[in-house]
Formats: sequence, C-alpha cells, structure tokens
Amino acid sequence: MSRYSLLACFVVLLLGSSALADDDVSFLNFTLVDPLPESMIGDPVDDTEVEMERIDGGVVIEGETSGLLPDHAYTIWALVFNNPAGCNEGCQIADDIGPDSGFAALWTGIGFVADEDGEAEFEAVMMEGEPAGEVLMGAGLTDAENCEIHLIVRYHGPAAYGNPELLEAQISTFGGGCEEFGCDDVQYAVLVADDDDDDDDDDDDDEDDEDDEDDDDDDDDDDDEFEFLEFMMGSPLESSASGNAIGGSKIEFEQFEDGFFIEGETSQLEPGFTYTIWAGVFNDPGECDGDCDISDFGVEGWSILWTGVGLIADEDGELEFEALVIENEPAGEIVTGPGLTDMDNAEIHLFVRSHGPASDDPEVLEAQLSQLMGGCDIYGCGVPQYAVLVAGD
Repeated sequence: MSRYSLLACFVVLLLGSSALADDDVSFLNFTLVDPLPESMIGDPVDDTEVEMERIDGGVVIEGETSGLLPDHAYTIWALVFNNPAGCNEGCQIADDIGPDSGFAALWTGIGFVADEDGEAEFEAVMMEGEPAGEVLMGAGLTDAENCEIHLIVRYHGPAAYGNPELLEAQISTFGGGCEEFGCDDVQYAVLVADDDDDDDDDDDDDEDDEDDEDDDDDDDDDDDEFEFLEFMMGSPLESSASGNAIGGSKIEFEQFEDGFFIEGETSQLEPGFTYTIWAGVFNDPGECDGDCDISDFGVEGWSILWTGVGLIADEDGELEFEALVIENEPAGEIVTGPGLTDMDNAEIHLFVRSHGPASDDPEVLEAQLSQLMGGCDIYGCGVPQYAVLVAGD
C-alpha cells in the first residue's frame, strides 16, 4: 500500500546522496534543510487560482489549475498548521510538524480527473472536526479562524475508467493507484494571508464601491486568492542536508539470493527516545536519473518498508540492532511501493526515524516502535541519520 509519500519526501525520507559502500558502512547525520530548498518549488503554474474563505468553524477552498495530464487522476491534500504561532519563523514542513504548530495532514475532499486540456476546477468545504476522508497525521482541522493551510496536488496515474473501484480510490485516497501507476506530488500552494491583507481589502472595497455595484460579493476580508506553484525536487540536496559520519556507528551488511541481513550500532541519539529503522528500496536502480536519490522517489520499483527494527536508545544515546529482510515477506508496514522484490539488483537506503520519548502508554509505545507515524502526532517525528548500503549490479 502506498501512503505518506508526501511526508516521506519532506520529513521521513529526505535522504541525501552519498558514496556507495561495500559491506561495512557508518550512519551519517541528517539535517533537514529549512526552509525547503528553492529547487523544490518551481514557477507559478499558468492559469491557476486558489481562493480560501474562512467561515464559522471551517474554510471554503475553491479554485482551478492547469498543466496536468489529460484524463489522469488527482487529489488535493491539506497540510494544516492549526497554530501558526507555534511555528519557527513561518510554517515549514521541514521544521514544524508536531504538536506546537498543531500540524495535521488530511484529504480536502477534492478528487478529480483532469479534462482534455489538463485543467480542473474544484471546490471543497473543510469543517473543524469533520474530515472528508483520510487524516494522515494529527487531529485534522481544529482552528479554522487562525490556521495556515498548504495545499498539495497529488497525481495518481491515468484514470482507471475500466475499474470503478480503482478509479474511486484514485480520486479519494492517498495511495489510490500508486501501486499500479505510481504517484507524485506535482503542485503546491500556501494559503495564508499577509498581515496587511485586511487593510488592503478594506481599501480596495472603498475604491471599488464607487465603480462596481457588485462589490458586495467580493468584500469579505477573510476571502483570499492564491495560485499554485510547480512542485519539484532538487537533486542532489543542498550539502547542508547530509553531515559527517557518526563516530562509533557501523552497519554490517550481508546480501543473499532473496534478501539481506543487517547488524549494527549507532550513537548520538536522545537517551530514552524511541527509534525505528526503515529501508528505502530501489528495486530497479536503472529507473533512477543517475544515482538514486530523493528526485527518484516514485520511480518504478521504489518502495519504503519497515525493517522490523524498533528500539529505545539507552542512557548513552546508543542503539544496537539487527534485521533480516526477505523478498515479498515484509516485517510490517510498507509505506509505499511493492516492498523488496529484486534483491539481485536492488539499491537500499536505511534511515533512522525518531518518534519522541518512550511513552508510558503501552499502545502508543508499541506504535512508536513499529509504525511510521507512531507517536508523531504527540511528540513529533524526525529522521536524524541515514546510510546507503548497496548498489545493484
């Protein structure tokens, strides 16, 4: 099943490029670039407009966009910062996912098939506490009056007209069509009014009232217009995204016919915090554009899966671990893609994911040690370390 790939791109799996190694490698420090590299956000998309109106207990989002693939399926997702005051100098997904900002990621209720010109019009009403469908992270929309909302247009492949069930999934779920066609996040918009928007709106209304008798339809101070930007991935990431080797860390890697075994240790973690280890697998590295890196997420054969490792760092901030990963026999969650299917050729990236301090709640703790999003809505999550294990033949 394919889920969370947007969060994977920005928070879970921002894996920088590094030299490939043989059987014994070290973990590298990983620091998210904040704000996101400019190369990830492209130029405005022609003939696009997004309008957001705040209403009592909710928001209305209406707009149009272009530059899409005709007869292909898309959804629109909201990254909601319910408490922008809790963000670090402007809300950024690289730095503000967690309880302080009231972050949530959820479906807006918008799903469509682009017309023959690659265009679409859409409208949705998002109400507090009433999600339209999937909530990927957080509590959803809880403060419509003050929230900042970022929109993502997500691609789900050609519309599966011959399979109504699949088509419905393509236009209403995060992973709909991803296994069959691949998915991607293609456009981005930030819906937040400037501080002086209200004053500007008042001035505009005063001037327009003299010339246009229909201004009553347009003088709502809470009605703001925005546009979509092209959503891109820079490659490789800026050098600040990857750091030096971590002293005292190592990974021993053994590859065999239908899987691999890893055994290792690492340090420089938070004592008493929970961590999981995930594998980013390129089953067919030949599909990558050069060396496999973040710009290749979503290529055919790309997958993210849990290795089966979930541990609590000891009092020195250290971990020891081992894992056996077998083709088509996942230890648990597969976040996106088919899992490990071609060990003979696969290139594997490992990353250590943090899930906050070990919870006293057994159910939360179990999730922290075995799920991608375990504890994230309570403590926030991050990716402090990564390693590239092997390139295919």
